Amino acid sequence: MLYQYEFLFPLMITIGVVAMVAYLMRVAKKFQLPDKTIDRLIIIMSISGAGMLFFATFFNGLFHYIENPSEGFRMQGITYLGGFIGGIIVIIPLLYFFLPSERKHLLTYLNHIIIGVVLAHAFGRIGCFLAGCCHGGETEAWYGITFPKGSIPSFTFKGGLEAVKVVPTQLIESIFCFGLFFVLHFIKKHQLAIYLMSYGTFRFLIEFAREDDRGAFIGNLSPSQTLSLLAIIAGVVLLFLPTIIRKQKNKPELTSS
Repeated sequence: MLYQYEFLFPLMITIGVVAMVAYLMRVAKKFQLPDKTIDRLIIIMSISGAGMLFFATFFNGLFHYIENPSEGFRMQGITYLGGFIGGIIVIIPLLYFFLPSERKHLLTYLNHIIIGVVLAHAFGRIGCFLAGCCHGGETEAWYGITFPKGSIPSFTFKGGLEAVKVVPTQLIESIFCFGLFFVLHFIKKHQLAIYLMSYGTFRFLIEFAREDDRGAFIGNLSPSQTLSLLAIIAGVVLLFLPTIIRKQKNKPELTSS
């Protein structure tokens, strides 16, 4: 039985992508980027988006293969953090080689692009809620939301035969992402580093409330928790490394007499 709201997931993803593009176009016009640069950015973002989707599917299949190799490797489902890593891998060389005149501003571009990504992610998590995926565990708490029989949470806990009340981890993450979007929008620098540290920390913690099938990875940590720890470390490095490098360059050399 198909859960009646599953079709809204791709719709919310589309809305999120449109919102991201609209935001980034507004930023581009604010900084008066030439039309040629904007056109190249649109192409780069499109290719990176395709790469993000591929890696999101690839890593999800990989995590489930690690958990159960006997089922073989299957490209199905998506994982956001896997897609994010893939998107970063794709977009950095594209920005570097196809916008050579902007290489010195590479980090600035990434700082603004990540704000748009957070906005798209916020809408995407609403899609997850409507589809029933990425749900939390059963609960009787006031903040729990009941999903009907035939939904993904119903299949997880009741074999699809009964309604079930679960922690709405998707909406919690959506609210967090909307809040993070506004914070990053008003911050003048270090947006990417702050995103990696803040979202990594949030995602690591919210994973304890998740009860959907996400595959297995290292020890008792979920794949997303492992990637979240790496994101936090990357954010700390990105935040402090430029300062360390600058201090090293300005450090007077010792001369022997």
